[in-house]
Amino acid sequence: MTSSIPCFLAINDAYVRHACVMIASAACNSKSLLKFYILNASLSAESKSEIESVRKIHNFEVEYVRIDKRLIEDVQIRDEHITIETCYRLLIPTIFPEMEKAIYLDADMVVRHDLAELWAEDVGSFYAGVVEDFIHVKIKNYDSIFPSRRYFNAGVLLLNLRKIREDIPFARFVEIESRHRDSLRHQDQDVLNIALGNNVKYLPLKWNVTFLYFNPRRRFPKTLGFTKTEVIAAREDPAIVHYIGSLKPWRVPCGFMAPPYVKEYFKYLDMVTGRKNYAEAVKKFPRVRDFFSYWWRHPFFFMRPKTYALMRARRKFPIESV
Repeated sequence: MTSSIPCFLAINDAYVRHACVMIASAACNSKSLLKFYILNASLSAESKSEIESVRKIHNFEVEYVRIDKRLIEDVQIRDEHITIETCYRLLIPTIFPEMEKAIYLDADMVVRHDLAELWAEDVGSFYAGVVEDFIHVKIKNYDSIFPSRRYFNAGVLLLNLRKIREDIPFARFVEIESRHRDSLRHQDQDVLNIALGNNVKYLPLKWNVTFLYFNPRRRFPKTLGFTKTEVIAAREDPAIVHYIGSLKPWRVPCGFMAPPYVKEYFKYLDMVTGRKNYAEAVKKFPRVRDFFSYWWRHPFFFMRPKTYALMRARRKFPIESV
């Protein structure tokens, strides 16, 4: 029985600053001691020093796990927003044979609630605890490739490592990726959806809230396992805000395409760096160029009434005072 909650993340040097923000937010909001296992291929001494410096904000444990890239050389990544490091999570059951349970977190998120609550979820008979995603995977033979219509986002996973080791060897993940390589749209997230199938426990939406849920006029699939009330509650008080895709706070800190709770990210970034960052980020952000660039690519976007309804809705969730 571990005295700390094991939390895994996979990063490279380019993502260290954002990982520090996630670690700071998780540590500050958790009463239990957290131990972060940093999966990496070659983190620099400077990056490790930056992670260690977060301890001045709140105590936590950390262990750096060096991954041999040759272990995943047969896996391909084609999405420009995804790095090969994301595939390291597929190795967790193998490289930690003594561990029975763990949390995996993407680095592009802010944790707002105590992770002990997530850790307390019982996944004893499941491969993992997951949060359903309503991204429509537009690929041929969808029903035959994905065993379940309840597709999940793999940015937050409560992993039952013991059960995964028993039933799903790492070679199985590689085989799935190779077989469906031309069809997969979300890389190793698709692989996990296929491999884990229906044997997952669906967790409350609040544990992985993406910007997609902040559109009040979005039509959710009828198969979505959340009620409208649950969606509203999750976006008004998310336990984890997940900045998926290209709409990252550090890329789009303001404007109509800025993600909700963007200043929540900068609140913890200020803690990590010891200086004010939001005003500087806004000053550097080419707001006018961003607007016209988007208008050029999507000329009819601003002619839709629901566009402005979305803008008004998002203004409700930026955390203005930080």
